[in-house]
Amino acid sequence: TIALLATGDEIVIGDTLNTNSQQLAHALHSEGLILRYQLACSDNEAEIVNALQFLAKHHDIIIVTGGLGPTSDDRTRFAVAQFMGVSLQEYTQATTHIQKRLHNAQLSMTENNRQQALFPPESILLENPFGTAMGCRTQWQNKLLFLLPGPPRECLPMFNSQVLPFLAHSQHSNTVL
Repeated sequence: TIALLATGDEIVIGDTLNTNSQQLAHALHSEGLILRYQLACSDNEAEIVNALQFLAKHHDIIIVTGGLGPTSDDRTRFAVAQFMGVSLQEYTQATTHIQKRLHNAQLSMTENNRQQALFPPESILLENPFGTAMGCRTQWQNKLLFLLPGPPRECLPMFNSQVLPFLAHSQHSNTVL
């Protein structure tokens, strides 16, 4: 079964409507994929870890949205690493992607931007044609985790083009995730 976790203080306090989870849930259901839980938590790293631990007890697939940006409150990748008990690695593919996006916007790379290139070991990166934050697919103890950026203009196209087809193919071909 699948669970969704949306991270972000702005969602929890009601400043931002969580349209990502609504759109993802609808798309998953339309494909016949079983979604059992939606959860939102703040940007607090410990709360993200707790949410992941809770969801991992009963779900095979966890899709996390938000917290992959360059700001100090973007803690999702660090919480996922803590949850998995691994150290994050910098991926050259992600660094190159960030540098190109920033160059096109006539901006310089900062250490905050560089954190966006960090992912759990053996992750498969997900392309983001609309922003600097790439996503990823990673496995942990027979669980599959997807990390997607929070802005809907980035999250939804990535989900529709890379995550949903992967899950639908896996479901319909009965392949092991």
